[in-house]
Amino acid sequence: MEKTMIEEMGVVLEVKNGKASVLLDKGEACGGCGHCSTSFDGRGMVTRLPASHGVSSGDVVKLEREPVNQVKSGFIIFILPLILLIAGYTGASSILEKAGVAAYQPAGIAIGVFLFSLPYLLLFLKNRRDEKAGKYSMRIVEIVHRNRSTNGTPSQAEIGRA
Repeated sequence: MEKTMIEEMGVVLEVKNGKASVLLDKGEACGGCGHCSTSFDGRGMVTRLPASHGVSSGDVVKLEREPVNQVKSGFIIFILPLILLIAGYTGASSILEKAGVAAYQPAGIAIGVFLFSLPYLLLFLKNRRDEKAGKYSMRIVEIVHRNRSTNGTPSQAEIGRA
């Protein structure tokens, strides 16, 4: 069964070292997969992709991305860390208390916080490895509108067009 690609529009903010920073409107399903970061004004997401099709700053581009399993992503980002936090704290506190450690609660908190952060660390490392390997879930497929300004920065109209 072939995956249906999802199309999005964005504005190229800058092109540097063969990578394009593209501002995307933040969609309803965005939850912070680690690949994008919230933009300076909070209204969209900025992602870095290979600069293809001769894109330049201010160009409005069409992007394609693979569909994401939202239930799986939501579980990994929101539910799993909470489960690990609670299990880490209660399990470590119980074991350390039985072992006679006086400061079992602070140690349990530290272990719980470490386990809470573990899924985010693993996602960060996976995204970094995928980027180095040239695996991108999103790619630029065409330039919809070329930037006509002389200074190479996107105008407010071009940002609003995305």
